[in-house]
Amino acid sequence: MKKQIRLFLVSFCFVFSTATFAQDAENVRMTLNELCSPGMHGRGYVQHGDSLAADYIAGRLAAENVLTFNNNFFQDFNFNINTFPNEMQINIDGVDLVQGYHFLVDAASKSIKGTYEIAWADSATIFDKKQFRKFHKHLKKKVIAIDVSSFRSPESRKKMMSIIYKNRYKAKAIIIVTYGKLTWDAEQTQLKYARFTIKADKINRNSKTITFNVDAQLVKNYHSRNVIGYIRGSDYPEKYIIISAHYDHLGMMGKYIFFPGANDNASGVAMMLDFVRMYRFHPPKYTVIFIAFAGEEAGLIGSKYYVEHPLVPLEKTRFVLNLDLMGTGKNGITVVNGTVFPDEMSVLQMKEHFGRYHMNIEQRGKAANSDHYWFTQKGVHSFFIYQRGDYTYYHDIFDKPDQLELEGYTSTFYLLRDFLREFQDRHM
Repeated sequence: MKKQIRLFLVSFCFVFSTATFAQDAENVRMTLNELCSPGMHGRGYVQHGDSLAADYIAGRLAAENVLTFNNNFFQDFNFNINTFPNEMQINIDGVDLVQGYHFLVDAASKSIKGTYEIAWADSATIFDKKQFRKFHKHLKKKVIAIDVSSFRSPESRKKMMSIIYKNRYKAKAIIIVTYGKLTWDAEQTQLKYARFTIKADKINRNSKTITFNVDAQLVKNYHSRNVIGYIRGSDYPEKYIIISAHYDHLGMMGKYIFFPGANDNASGVAMMLDFVRMYRFHPPKYTVIFIAFAGEEAGLIGSKYYVEHPLVPLEKTRFVLNLDLMGTGKNGITVVNGTVFPDEMSVLQMKEHFGRYHMNIEQRGKAANSDHYWFTQKGVHSFFIYQRGDYTYYHDIFDKPDQLELEGYTSTFYLLRDFLREFQDRHM
């Protein structure tokens, strides 16, 4: 009977412990909606959208009584960024195109205004020197349109893009005509010419003229901020775990179009804030540092700055868990650095198995594709976790909160919770 009572008490305590913090889908939705709202301007560099998002996240940390290192939650740094804050208009033979739906300006493009003739180039024109010289004579003050479907192999497309980037044609602008989706980016530099991607159903070889009104501004020493706070460890406060997620996205393209970035990466920030809420109720054994990185989309800038200016010694940072693309987990998760750090990977797999999460976990090696990378380069053990699903919206204007089903979000959160708990129990 005493044994049964003990088992009941253990079971009760476990249920009570998990019940005091339940992953809250409504709270996740609130975070997504706030970070992806029009007022955040795509968390980019037009109208200081990233700074507004940083203030919001800092407010959330303060509300949970998270501690700060330097009497505030911010780590400041600067970098150059190309922006498009004003006009963004393209017209082909009198027909207006809609930005984000019909075309994208290259993130590194320069400004361009005026009307130009369209000259078409294909693989023969680009790769054959004789044809190139003949073609080049007629290119003054023209715009080159290149149909990517004429480049059959990945190697030829890579070579073509290299030649285009150098713009040996000296054209006013280069247009990449695509049959695929429109995907944008962020760039720290500005080209010496204008460049665009246009959907194939909006331009063809019968198109004669194209009119631009595009304003690009290279902002030098743009001020941005990592958002950093911590919860002190109960048993080993001088050992540190970092849970991170980048909060920046691509911002605005012109005055009216913005990129919400729900999956990339408001979802990762939402999960990081869930860990904040959990550890507030259940203090960790190690000190857990929460970092919302800025500048990820422009080249992992915020995480690089932190690694170069750490707020705690990197040698005492036992592990980094970086969360990115956490909104669509129908097909499981992928662990970048899973093959690099097999001990940690075995713990994660063990917790998945005994936790019966029925989650497909794939491993990858080292990759410079998110903010874990600079930590790995310094020898800090780190995982970058992202979810896999059928979600097709990425770096486009359709990555919105209402598109995210959050399938697998809760199970991923609890799996990572169990992993971090085991990690601390083993004193890894």
